[in-house]
Amino acid sequence: MSGEPAKKSKTMLYASIGGGVLLLGCCCLGLAGSLVWFFFLSGPGDVDKVMIGKWQPELELSGGVKGTTQGLDREFKADFSYSDNSGNFTGTWKKLDKKDNTATIEVTVKELGGERKRTMEIKPVTNNLLEIKEKDKTFKYKRI
Repeated sequence: MSGEPAKKSKTMLYASIGGGVLLLGCCCLGLAGSLVWFFFLSGPGDVDKVMIGKWQPELELSGGVKGTTQGLDREFKADFSYSDNSGNFTGTWKKLDKKDNTATIEVTVKELGGERKRTMEIKPVTNNLLEIKEKDKTFKYKRI
């Protein structure tokens, strides 16, 4: 015996640090992955739920600039009431068909001379952006 203390092994210390880093990394990556999936990769919800709300047309202007038009809003309510042009035209809507995540609806609007019926296809692009197709023209509407 030479009087020097025996060297302690640092293997347990390094294993503990490595395990802690691994555990922390898995938790952070799991949380970050879940958030990325929820906000970016999960896609829009069901059309029956997403379409309920107030929508404003989103227009593509020259040069790829996006704009909106006020006064051409549409609102679909859960009680099947409908309004457009900021409440100037009111009526009801009913779902005629649903295929994939696109709903075909019929809107009945009250006018001075009676009622007018229009058919639309509604497809959510995201939970805050709809594509509404009417008479072979498709417009994008953003939630307001």
